[in-house]
Amino acid sequence: METWLIALLSVIGALLLLFIVLPVMIGIIYRARSRRCPKDVMVTGKTVIVTGPTAGIGRVTAHEMAKRGARVILACRNTQKAEPIAEQIKKETNNNDVVIRHLDLSDLTSVRKFAEEINSQEEAVHILINNAGILSPDKRKLSPQGFEITLATNHLGPFLLTNLLLDKIKASAPSRIVNVSSLGYAANVLYLDDLNLEKTAYGVYRAYCQSKLCNILFTKELAVRLQGTGTVTTNYVIIVFMGLSVYSITIDAIKFLSVDVNAGGPGI
Repeated sequence: METWLIALLSVIGALLLLFIVLPVMIGIIYRARSRRCPKDVMVTGKTVIVTGPTAGIGRVTAHEMAKRGARVILACRNTQKAEPIAEQIKKETNNNDVVIRHLDLSDLTSVRKFAEEINSQEEAVHILINNAGILSPDKRKLSPQGFEITLATNHLGPFLLTNLLLDKIKASAPSRIVNVSSLGYAANVLYLDDLNLEKTAYGVYRAYCQSKLCNILFTKELAVRLQGTGTVTTNYVIIVFMGLSVYSITIDAIKFLSVDVNAGGPGI
């Protein structure tokens, strides 16, 4: 290829990057960081469970729910890490009804124990936000029950938790279930005969994208099964960025995660 043509293409590429790609990315990040829930609805007297509340969307959501008067249950694996966060939320929102409960979504025994405690000790559950998720290590790892760790944490745990709390959620109507997914769901094909990724080469992003696709399929099916009950609205939130715990941004999630179970994002 001619030297002048290479130089021309390089200049064009640089101009596209400078005047199109960078401004678009800056605009997206700015809007994501400055996003705030526009609704002023209070949820005083409501009980909200937030999984993965120590960083990113989960932390912001827990803070927002507390600010609006809800009883907020921080469901997390590392309760010690959650303690200063809970205290900060209480201080900043003037809401002392923020409690910590241990929940390891990768361990179905822990999920069952958590659900049993909630069902026996809480009068109601008005909003369940399945936000917790992991991007697993490079090497394939199994959960205590023998499932691929990403699938166990991101899908099987929330799936079991939702079903174990479903009667309580129905009895607390009007109520809402929110499952946080990712745009990464579109980058994978679901092989039902190889959910543990044993027959094909393991990949950290493949495992993650598979789990996010499972989130969406579960939410859609749950919406079908609850259709006509008039009690529970189900939603999934699509997250564009993978590094949410790093950037701690809410993007458009709060638009779908309306604190008013009768408004905001519609049921699927």
